[in-house]
Amino acid sequence: MLRGAWGSDPGQFGRRRAQEGNPEVPMALAVDAHGDVTVLDQVHRRAQRFQAGRLSAMIDLAGEGVQDVATLPGGGTAVLDRLGTQTVALYDGGGRPLRTIPLTGGAIAEGGAVTGLFADTGGVYVEREHREVVRLASADGEADGTRPTLWGRPSRDGRTLLRAGIQDGPHGAVYVSVADRSTGAMDWTRSLALDGAALQIVLLDGDHAGAVYLGAVVATMRGATPEDAHVTVVRLDTTGTPTGTLRLPAPPASDEVFRAYAVGDDGTVYAMVPGDDGLEVRAYRLGD
Repeated sequence: MLRGAWGSDPGQFGRRRAQEGNPEVPMALAVDAHGDVTVLDQVHRRAQRFQAGRLSAMIDLAGEGVQDVATLPGGGTAVLDRLGTQTVALYDGGGRPLRTIPLTGGAIAEGGAVTGLFADTGGVYVEREHREVVRLASADGEADGTRPTLWGRPSRDGRTLLRAGIQDGPHGAVYVSVADRSTGAMDWTRSLALDGAALQIVLLDGDHAGAVYLGAVVATMRGATPEDAHVTVVRLDTTGTPTGTLRLPAPPASDEVFRAYAVGDDGTVYAMVPGDDGLEVRAYRLGD
């Protein structure tokens, strides 16, 4: 879909090979309702937006400790720094800073507990330890002092909340649970058996039709050593019935990445794939 070399020019991406600590490549990507892709290049303190594979906008960021990004309904961008400033910074559609919102408060005792950033027409949210989601601001960026919580991640269709977890990693057993957003009632829970040992969940998202997508790093275990690591993505319909799978490249174990996979409104699955010469964002479709 799009590709950029390692470098600092527009349309290129940052890579850092430190002697100490984890190597770094872009930390996260986000996809808006139009299919435009935003890549968070914390190495060069910027977020770059691509339309149909071409660079369309660039946002200069205040620091390089950012780890996650979300697109706002009005065309703006939210950026998460959970460890450094412990804030979410909001930018308008032109990349100009709007305001910065502290993470701590309410259910968020410290920024390191935040495991995701989300935005929709209902507001700007962060997830605490892969469980409840805290509303930090309205969709137009006004801070919410009451900090209400949601049971799980907001879905792209706005109707449900999502949770997932690993039940039995060595045997590849995971689960997905979906609740109605308006009532809080549980819609369904589905246990899945993946095609290898489940090491990490790296994708939980939905499309605009209400399907849910779970992605996990799976591998064949040789003793304590994982082999043939890859990402298995399962699509589930609105009743929790699996309707398709994908096999994607796993994130390189040597690179620190926060969110390498995302789903668009139309069900396209996007993956950041770093290579020797640069970064590629690939687009995948499951068979209907």
